[in-house]
Amino acid sequence: MICHALIEDTLLFVIFGANFLIIVTLRVIFAFIFAAVCPKLLSSKVQD
Repeated sequence: MICHALIEDTLLFVIFGANFLIIVTLRVIFAFIFAAVCPKLLSSKVQD
């Protein structure tokens, strides 16, 4: 799922000279990592 903030925030950084592809790639990678780690952390808390 993509939200409008991914595009809006990225475009703001691009206005200030950042590389669009690098920002989008890093944000998507971190989103996948976050989405993979959070359920594991939350499920370990529920079991305790």
